[in-house]
Amino acid sequence: MKTIHAGLLGMIVLVASVSSAEALVLCASKNGSVAVLETCRAGMTQIDPAAVGLVGPAGEQGPAGPAGEQGPAGPAGAQGPAGPAGPSNAYTNYGAADLQRIAQGTTQTVSSVTLPAGTYTLAATVSGVALGDARFMSCYFISTGSLKGRPALISFDDLKQPLIGEVTTSIDNTSVFVRCSALDGDFDAHGELIATRVGAITPSL
Repeated sequence: MKTIHAGLLGMIVLVASVSSAEALVLCASKNGSVAVLETCRAGMTQIDPAAVGLVGPAGEQGPAGPAGEQGPAGPAGAQGPAGPAGPSNAYTNYGAADLQRIAQGTTQTVSSVTLPAGTYTLAATVSGVALGDARFMSCYFISTGSLKGRPALISFDDLKQPLIGEVTTSIDNTSVFVRCSALDGDFDAHGELIATRVGAITPSL
């Protein structure tokens, strides 16, 4: 194996001491001379310091450099799919166009809605026209769901009453009815109903 003479070692030390930005290399000519150049010329051979055992062990890792500047914001992403419908939804029935005749001692439905499973607040208005000597008509909610609400009494001198209530059902296509019973004479009646779906109902003290 050829012996590396002192001149070559000196050049290697020079290359090792130059900053990486200058990118100097060792170049050997055909006559055996060695030069330190940026790029070897034609007819020269670049010498790899590692191939001749002149690369020392790796040094310790230096400290982390400062954080770089924040890059520009990326482009906006594509719009996501629409979310599911919220809990609120209203179901309405404003009743028949004409008044319904309810004979004494009978009951008729004056308005109704059909609901999917859920919890609902109920608001209705019932109007009545007393015929002859009729005095009172009672109106109320009916449903197979879990129902709360009080009846309203329609009288010959107070012919329009509100009804409020709530219903919870676990079955789709559950009906809620507003029904009126003529107690002591014939009535012509009309009813309107709105059922509003809610997330929950919290009673107040």
